[in-house]
Amino acid sequence: MDGFVVPKGAVAIGAPLRLPSNVIYKGVPVKERGWRIYFAVPGDPRPVVADLAQQLDRSGFTMRPAEFIDQGWKTTTTAFCTQNASSYDCAGLAQPAAPQDRRTVVLMFHRREAENGRPPESHLQLTLFDSDRPQIFNQPLGDAGASVGPNPPAVTPAWPSLPNVGAQFGLGYDPAAEPLTVEPDSRLIAATVQSSGCLQPGYEALLTLDRDHDDVFKAYLAQAQRVVDGTRSAPTPTETKFQDGSQLTTATVSDMAGVMYTFALTEPESGTAVLNISTCVS
Repeated sequence: MDGFVVPKGAVAIGAPLRLPSNVIYKGVPVKERGWRIYFAVPGDPRPVVADLAQQLDRSGFTMRPAEFIDQGWKTTTTAFCTQNASSYDCAGLAQPAAPQDRRTVVLMFHRREAENGRPPESHLQLTLFDSDRPQIFNQPLGDAGASVGPNPPAVTPAWPSLPNVGAQFGLGYDPAAEPLTVEPDSRLIAATVQSSGCLQPGYEALLTLDRDHDDVFKAYLAQAQRVVDGTRSAPTPTETKFQDGSQLTTATVSDMAGVMYTFALTEPESGTAVLNISTCVS
């Protein structure tokens, strides 16, 4: 797939991130070659969605509105964007015309006000899934020419400052998804957002790592391990290398109550390493 141009009205949050995978296909662990990138969208998201749909079309993909259901929100097949009770949400799923091409692109946008101490959200997530396993998405899909959707609510005029070293992030979500503390030599590059696919609202955080990536990564693992079970040591990370020279380091910390902290560190061949921390309560 050709590279994307950042759409007008969107601001890229970091660079594309590699995706962790724990899927086994035909007895072999699946290596996910895809990526995910986040955009902040301070204005109307509909032109951004339309722009990305056009870029996908030029790459041989057709994007359709998709019906997704998650914590407190739902999208439809009649339009790409939907107004829910407490959020404005957009979703699309793009597949290539060639039947032998197994790649799939998923677009999701969420906008909601600050609530219970957690920051407001207005972000778009674009994910390419690319592996040797057929992608299975059972979501109902609409027509490629569907309406973009209703007018969105205005975004919050004042955004909170990001926590610095020693301060907590991840406040205001499900009580079981306990916040973590910003470690030295790391920096939050965006406010936390709500995790998808969880029974109760967890959070996702994006941080750049400045120096010894391995030590900082392990420090966050140790934090999560103390939260779920301080009597055990943190798990050993898994490393995956890619043809473009990038590397993905992953680890998961969980407890019997259904709280899971997933850590995924993307280290490009050149550039800044970004750590994605995803907390899910299921």
